[in-house]
Amino acid sequence: MRFRKNLRSWYLKNRRILPWRKTKDPYHIWVSEVMLQQTRVETVIPYYQKFLQHFPTVKKLAEAKEDQVLAQWQGLGYYRRARHLHQAAKELQSTYRGTLPRHSKELKKLKGFGPYTSAAVASIAFGEAVASVDGNVSRVISRLFTTDKNIESYAQEILDPVHPSDFNQAMMELGATLCLPKIPKCQVCPVSQDCQAKKQKKWHLYPRKKTKKPSKVLWDHVCFLYHRRSDSFVARQRGQDDRWAKMWECPGIESETQHTAPLELKDFLSSHIQFKRELSPLAIFTHKLTHQDHHVHVYATEVKKKEIPSSFGQWIAVKERHNFAMSRLQQKVIYLSLNELLDSSQ
Repeated sequence: MRFRKNLRSWYLKNRRILPWRKTKDPYHIWVSEVMLQQTRVETVIPYYQKFLQHFPTVKKLAEAKEDQVLAQWQGLGYYRRARHLHQAAKELQSTYRGTLPRHSKELKKLKGFGPYTSAAVASIAFGEAVASVDGNVSRVISRLFTTDKNIESYAQEILDPVHPSDFNQAMMELGATLCLPKIPKCQVCPVSQDCQAKKQKKWHLYPRKKTKKPSKVLWDHVCFLYHRRSDSFVARQRGQDDRWAKMWECPGIESETQHTAPLELKDFLSSHIQFKRELSPLAIFTHKLTHQDHHVHVYATEVKKKEIPSSFGQWIAVKERHNFAMSRLQQKVIYLSLNELLDSSQ
C-alpha cells in the first residue's frame, strides 16, 4: 500500500529524537503516553526523565505514596493523570507482578487506560496491530477522508499490520509536525497525494470545529500566612474530589461571586488565627485552565505565633515547599508573597 510505505519512509528519515523512542520498555512508554496527553513534547521531556529517575519501575511507583507521585508531577498539570498512573501501577503490581499485559484488551482493564493509551502501549511496546488515535491522528484521518465520523475505523483500516509501532508513531508525528491545525504543510507532506482534503482544497474545513463552551469564571482570594522566625508558611491539603485533589495550597476562598470573597476570606482566617497586620491585596493575576478562568487575589501577612489548629493546616518550611505537590496557581501565590514580604523587611 503506497500510503503506508510513504508514511513509514518519511517517519524513519524525519522523526524527532525523543527519549521514549529510544526504549521498548512498556513502563517507560506508558509513562510517556500519559504525560503527552494534552501536553507539549518539549514540556514533557524533563518531567519524563525526572519521573523515571524517582520511579524507575512499576514496583517503585506502586510503592510510592500519592504525595510523592504528585510532587514529581507538579507543574505538568492535569493531575488526575498522575493519580490514575499511580493506581494502575498498584493494580499491575498486585495482579501482574509489575508487568504490563501485552494486549490492548487487557490493558483497558487498568485505571486510566482508555482506548488511545491501551492501543499506543500495545502497539509501540508489543507490536499489536491496533490503531492508536489521539488528537493529532484524528486530524490527519479527518483530512485524509474528509470526514468527522468513524475516525477509529478508518485508522484501523489503513494501519500497517506489519509495522504497527512505526505506523502509529508516524501518524502522531505527521499530525504534530506537518498536518497542523491552522496551516498544514501540505507541500512537504509524504501522503498528500492520498489526502482528499488536499485534493479538494478543503483542509481548513477538517476536522470541523466544535462549539467551545465558555469558561467558568471563579474568584480566588488566597492568603500567604508567614512566620518569619521559622521561615515557614501555612498550607492545607485539598480534599479528594476535585481538580487539585490531595494537593497543597495556601488558605483561601474560591467563589463564583466577585464581591463577597474578600469578606469570606477575612471571616475564614480570623476564626482560626490572629494577624500581625490588616490584610491587603498585593497582587492580582488570572490563571486559565481548560474550562475555568481563575481571577486570583493574593494577600500576604505575618503571624505572631506559630499556633494553628491542625484542622486548619500545617506549617511548611519555605525551603521544603518543593516536596509538597502544589498547582502552578499556588506556586505563583507563594512566589509573589515571598517577594513582597522579604522586600518589605529590608
